[in-house]
Amino acid sequence: MRSCNDEVPVRGIYGDYWCDSPWRLVNDSINAMADINRNVDFSLWTGDNVAHIEDQYTNETYVVQILRSITDALKAAFPGVKVYATMGNHDWYPSDQFPVDSQSLYNATADLWEDWIGDAEQMANFRKDAYHTVKAPQGLRIIGLKTNIYCNHDKPT
Repeated sequence: MRSCNDEVPVRGIYGDYWCDSPWRLVNDSINAMADINRNVDFSLWTGDNVAHIEDQYTNETYVVQILRSITDALKAAFPGVKVYATMGNHDWYPSDQFPVDSQSLYNATADLWEDWIGDAEQMANFRKDAYHTVKAPQGLRIIGLKTNIYCNHDKPT
């Protein structure tokens, strides 16, 4: 399994620039943000959380586990704070292969983010195609788009 450039033989406890972030970096970063200011209006989470590894080393359960771990860490560090989240191209199995209609991963992610999305109509949109929009209490319109469906590069076989 590779989630790091082979040319990086020694990585520090927080990984390396050429590597995917290890859990310690993710968790410590979330906790450091909370230590600096836990009382924020909202947070943006832009996705692409799953390691950039070949599909043979992952599966849908692994993807959901990572999304659940980060969701739980954010909820613990910032209780009651809305997080406006989107899925990245590696937050799917196989990576870069988002379906154009409802799938079990959309449903699992919607269950994790339900209290952040809130609105029943937007939950249905997310379950259908992993997009949603929310009007933040501050008056901003937050739009969570899944633009991966427009990616047309060929995946290596």
